[in-house]
Amino acid sequence: MERIRWGNVVLAALALLAVGFASLIIVGIDPSPRLSEAVGAILSQVHPLPVQAKLDSVPPVPVPTLAPTPVLDDGGFQSEVAVPQSTGQFPLGTITVAFDKEFPPYSPVVLLYQQQLAEKRGLGVHFVPFDIEDRNRISETRRGELLRSGGFDVLLTTMNSYALWGGPEVGRVTAIIGESAGADKAVVQESVIKTFNDFYGKAVAYSDSSVSEYLLYYMLRAGGVPAEAVIRFGHENLNQAVRRYGDREAHAVVGWTSSDLDTAIKRPGSKVLMTSDQFRVTMDVIVTGTGALQTKPAAVQAFHDAWFEANKVVFEHPDQAAFAMKSWNGSWTGVETTEDLTDALSEFAQATLADNRIMFSQENLPLLEERYKDAEAVWAWGGRNVKQLVRDQDLPTVFDPTFVRKSAQDASLTSTRPPVNPTFHLTAKPEVKGLSPDEQSRLQTVAVLDVKQVEFEQGSAQLSASARQHIEASVIPVLQNTVGTYLKVEGSAGWPEKAGLTEATVNGLAFERARAVQDYIIKFGVPVERLVLGTTLPVCRECKDAGQIQRSNTVVFSLTN
Repeated sequence: MERIRWGNVVLAALALLAVGFASLIIVGIDPSPRLSEAVGAILSQVHPLPVQAKLDSVPPVPVPTLAPTPVLDDGGFQSEVAVPQSTGQFPLGTITVAFDKEFPPYSPVVLLYQQQLAEKRGLGVHFVPFDIEDRNRISETRRGELLRSGGFDVLLTTMNSYALWGGPEVGRVTAIIGESAGADKAVVQESVIKTFNDFYGKAVAYSDSSVSEYLLYYMLRAGGVPAEAVIRFGHENLNQAVRRYGDREAHAVVGWTSSDLDTAIKRPGSKVLMTSDQFRVTMDVIVTGTGALQTKPAAVQAFHDAWFEANKVVFEHPDQAAFAMKSWNGSWTGVETTEDLTDALSEFAQATLADNRIMFSQENLPLLEERYKDAEAVWAWGGRNVKQLVRDQDLPTVFDPTFVRKSAQDASLTSTRPPVNPTFHLTAKPEVKGLSPDEQSRLQTVAVLDVKQVEFEQGSAQLSASARQHIEASVIPVLQNTVGTYLKVEGSAGWPEKAGLTEATVNGLAFERARAVQDYIIKFGVPVERLVLGTTLPVCRECKDAGQIQRSNTVVFSLTN
């Protein structure tokens, strides 16, 4: 027999009493006071009335202000989790800044509040750290909408992600935070994947819509492997992706430094195929929303000044910076000790104010524009729809150099000490040593680049306009975005029958073709020491097949380390 639910019975009785009570009033009968008291008594038993305190009997107590109000005065998005942040009124108003938690390269932003670096400039800061206790879970598409509407004034993110869901209508890149320099890796089953080209037909696990998905498409594009030729397992988080790899349901997993990825590396037969220490293809940036750019430029400038001062504290006083990050909330910043901070930054090349000044100069902005364009191409290779595909002539609208240039005029914001990892590769000038023949022979191929159109006319070593375009599109970006890699350039030449050719003459022409490619590549600032020239003799000698002869008149590009 089903148990009687007395609570429901009481509620039903109350409902009947209420209807009867109202009916009496409607027909003009004044209900008995006793009836009113009875109804009130029953109600108080089911839902006790709150105790009413006399307002003048208790002195007013200030209400804690850690939790944001339902609607912030400046219209900014409120964090669903109470966070330490500015309260009160400020001459420049407030800036709402959103960022990923537990990522120490973003954590200097909390110093704007903890050390009052923003408040001393007349600016308040509100924070929205993502994915805390299953709250503040905001999709990247929604993040873009909030930037455009003014819910977020500033977002710390990767330019690679911004190229997918953002664009000039959403916001503009106003500063560079730095680049991954070892934190991101591709772990593969070595027996079946030795180069990027070997992903064809293989299964790969990754965290969906994250930098790990972007890195997968980057590798596929570099190796010329169509995304649809790869079995892709996108997961909600890296832990799930690693479990799939550990269960041998995938041949590779792409992720970032974590205990999860350590587990993947320890799987028998695994090796690290690619690391961002060499492939500097993800760049973290500050994106300022169009709403903030239009309505509060002075506040945005104060934010950037405070950001660069916060990074100066990190460079010059890491103990002080780490303590501030822990005091704000060590679980959310990922920093409990100075060692936590320096360990994380060792795998991230921070961009200083000096680096920003160089990159946001009129001379170097085109380099950033090319990086953005390349990011769009990588997403397109993976079959992802870029929300706002920016035309070449509109690429300058992706960036706003105003704030960096103004901050750079304040010498007090420039650090006298370098960051933990000073290898931000777009401004660093690393020494590149040439390799001895023995060292060249030990190079291992990471990928044969997808450059199919660098062909030559029979007997010629002159690069065609088409060949130059394909080198610029598929070779130069890889060299500009990698550190510690070498490019093997192997020339080849056809050997038609009855042409009076010898092995020496064919090999000589092949080498001249490799040299012609080298001479063109170094015009883009690539050190000649990174290029290793070689030749390959054609399989068909004294060949009668015209098509096979022409296919031998080419150059092959192999990225090695």
